Amino acid sequence: MQDSNPPKTAIVDTRVPLGYVYVDLPVDEVLEACRMYINNKKFDNALDAVYDGGHIESWDYWSQGDVK
Repeated sequence: MQDSNPPKTAIVDTRVPLGYVYVDLPVDEVLEACRMYINNKKFDNALDAVYDGGHIESWDYWSQGDVK
């Protein structure tokens, strides 16, 4: 039999008036989502360091000529 009230997890968030938000996920899933977000953010920052730094002048810098 399924539980009619799935587990909820409170997430502290100072951007919202109450200071916390409830999500319909268990704690381990919330923590995994946070880990994924952190890793994605680190990856995005690493890409920004390369591509926003002006190292790549054109999207097709690798091309040997015009596409036909």
